[in-house]
Amino acid sequence: MLEIRTADEPKLTRGGVIFFFTIIWGIYSALMYYFVEEKIIAIVLISLGLPVWMYLLNRQGRLEGFLRRQRSNYIQSKNGFCCQKCSTEIAEPIKNQNVHGEPILYNCIKCNILWFVGSVNSDYT
Repeated sequence: MLEIRTADEPKLTRGGVIFFFTIIWGIYSALMYYFVEEKIIAIVLISLGLPVWMYLLNRQGRLEGFLRRQRSNYIQSKNGFCCQKCSTEIAEPIKNQNVHGEPILYNCIKCNILWFVGSVNSDYT
């Protein structure tokens, strides 16, 4: 049975987790430094957040790299398509008449999926 799917453009994230962690940890650090009398202890407690912050930055960097590669595959689908399920490259779409509004379809034989990538736009052909 042939399955039909739409190849969606991947969304890029904004790193909100890192931003909110930085704000919350900054407020916590200021309060710790202000209220703890032993400044050495306050600095040690404040520095405990650095490994968490570094982990979040590393995780976000890997995620952004993955999403950039996915977006690149999506943009290149005009000249060929990479199946989003099995990553098989499909060189040519199913033949169409290049009529405005006609769907651009790629068939992955390995997964038995018919991918809808977009429609023909006569303004750009």
